Amino acid sequence: MATAFKTLFEVVIFHDYYKKGFSQDFFISPDEHTKIILQDLGLLFRQTAKGCVVLFSALSIDNTPLRRLEDKEKLTFILRARNPCLHNYTDLPVEQNSNAIYLLRNSTENSQDGELLLTAKKDTNLLTEEDRIELKPQAFSVDHSANTNSVLFELMDEAGQLVERKSQRVAEGKARHSFLLPARKSGLYKLSIDGTQRQAFYYNPSLRGVKAFGLIEISLGEAIPPAYQFINPDGTVSPKTYVVHLRRRETFWRYKVSLKHNVDTPAALFDVIHPDDTISFNRDVPVSEPGQSTVMPFTSIHPLPLQEAILKGISLVKKDEQGHVVRELLELPNPSIALLTHDKTTNKTYSDIFIQI
Repeated sequence: MATAFKTLFEVVIFHDYYKKGFSQDFFISPDEHTKIILQDLGLLFRQTAKGCVVLFSALSIDNTPLRRLEDKEKLTFILRARNPCLHNYTDLPVEQNSNAIYLLRNSTENSQDGELLLTAKKDTNLLTEEDRIELKPQAFSVDHSANTNSVLFELMDEAGQLVERKSQRVAEGKARHSFLLPARKSGLYKLSIDGTQRQAFYYNPSLRGVKAFGLIEISLGEAIPPAYQFINPDGTVSPKTYVVHLRRRETFWRYKVSLKHNVDTPAALFDVIHPDDTISFNRDVPVSEPGQSTVMPFTSIHPLPLQEAILKGISLVKKDEQGHVVRELLELPNPSIALLTHDKTTNKTYSDIFIQI
């Protein structure tokens, strides 16, 4: 009888920065252990225009995989950013932790508006800081300050199995323990000191030397929420679509207009306008330095979205002394996603655009 490859599960990543709504931001690939599992189970992985898909082989008239899918298996896929400016135009923390990744899992029950989300935060459908977790190498050390004679270090895996337990002497108020994680056992680990959990972190040997944005972790077994399960009790498959939402960043657009060729015109006669009254700009204090042109900053009153579609109609104009527009000088460009300035004192993020007239 004829066989065919059918969808086991699909991951769709949305990003409203793009006109079509689907993220174009990632290279997605299985980690080394997952490559072996896919081969053993007769599964095919494909990256798609929307995210990725895993296919299984079955008879064309049936939805039962030709090879039994082991319910204890876990498939892990690495997300690598295509664009180095991804964090600039995505609404995520501006300051990045190079030792952290975003962990997306189907074991986290977060179904909203009919979508099976892989993200953790319940009051939003977006990827957030709550999905970020520290990444550890295979070998690392932990220091702990204490006023006791010894400190007990314990490391557990996600299933609650003890990986390592060691008591270390305290010397000069500090105790240190060096851990060596299992070579091939990737996953979530929890570190406790004297019985109190201090840290949760992730380890994956495939990420050594890889600059990863995150991981997609798809479990096959009964441990995942019922709505997320794609393997039925009778062994047949009910394909699932898992969803991730990323949101575009909004910044204060700041046009810095240099009066190189208009030195005799008073700065107060220039303005930045838009036909939509909700998109307006403040004229900030001009900046003049000896031997240089006067620079007039115009900053949007409200944050504006960074997006693939061009926001048209922002114009630099010249006004008369009564405030009437007498001439449109030029239509102003949208900011580059490469230029981002974060002011920690005000917690505002600016996109600077440099103009010379």
